[in-house]
Amino acid sequence: MNRVCTLLFGSKRSLGLTFLAVLFLILCITAGNWQYQRGMDRRAENQIIRANFEKPVVDLPEILDGARALYQGRLMRISGRFIPEQEILMRNRYYQEQYGFGVTTLFQLDDGRLVWIDRGWVKAGASATEVPEIEPVPSENITLIVRYRDDALDAKIRGSFFATGKGKSQLARWNEEKRTSSEDFYFDLTGGDFNPLVPTPAPLVSDGPHLAYAIQWWFFGALVLFGRALIAREDLRAVASVTS
Repeated sequence: MNRVCTLLFGSKRSLGLTFLAVLFLILCITAGNWQYQRGMDRRAENQIIRANFEKPVVDLPEILDGARALYQGRLMRISGRFIPEQEILMRNRYYQEQYGFGVTTLFQLDDGRLVWIDRGWVKAGASATEVPEIEPVPSENITLIVRYRDDALDAKIRGSFFATGKGKSQLARWNEEKRTSSEDFYFDLTGGDFNPLVPTPAPLVSDGPHLAYAIQWWFFGALVLFGRALIAREDLRAVASVTS
């Protein structure tokens, strides 16, 4: 035991190597635990979203703060009117291997709030410069059945290895392009008084690679311990050869 302690801490070199090994081990364990917890949180949120797909339609609540995750992906009933001059074409949308656009139009709720509504897919024109044919929205007040989408939760679902928060959200880009300000959630149109030609599919939910990343970090930690043990073994052999 004394010989092992000497090999690990008995010289500046040994102490330095042991310190670095412990430091990297703590880093790997912390990173692994962080990824594991992210995976568990995401799995719990996805269970709520999947359950929401099967729940009946509800009216949009006046206040959503604190309960957004409970509504993600749920069908809601809203009333108001479209603002046709505030419409955006989203490139690189495909349907049955055909290139087209997504169409999103600003909608004013009866209580005055502004929300964006993804109206679904339209086929592209014959050329890159030709504007696709888009069904005009009604001018009167209507009632729609829509799927609730929270922009922050969408970003979390899409996710990346590091949640840096860099870059503008989808809603921020829409609002900037049309120089307007909307609520920080939006809807996919599914039906009601105005139906989409090709509805936007329900969001794809996945538990993501967090568990795999956690195992990877823990494996790196085990490699650090193994590597330090190998170095200590070689030092022990060197000491034994000198003393013999």
